[in-house]
Amino acid sequence: MKQPITADLDDSTSVRLYEDSRPNNLETSQLQKGLVLVYRGKEIIGEGMGFGAPVVLYSDRTFYSSSAETSFYQTGNLKILTKKFVIDTISRKKLSATYLNDRGYRFFHKHFHKLYTQKRRLVLYSPN
Repeated sequence: MKQPITADLDDSTSVRLYEDSRPNNLETSQLQKGLVLVYRGKEIIGEGMGFGAPVVLYSDRTFYSSSAETSFYQTGNLKILTKKFVIDTISRKKLSATYLNDRGYRFFHKHFHKLYTQKRRLVLYSPN
């Protein structure tokens, strides 16, 4: 597994770029992320996509990236982090072994989101 690229912005804040789909949180676990904000050593992303992750809306489908490649170079004080995304994934929601249609997913997501945001002490498994 390739190590992430991390660039410090100041003493407590940095940005991190992964070539794989880390951090793998909830719905976005298999999708590529953009820049991940890191504050005092802790990634501030939750189940988000980071900064700059591409999303393509086309007709009735939403496309994301599940693969990418990263690079980093520095010239003087200038740090350049690059991530090239491949838009290769259609948004499909899966519950156990069954794919949900958009209506079914919206119903499930609405109730899960309410529970998740109102019960801050709810602990979900996280490999970190």
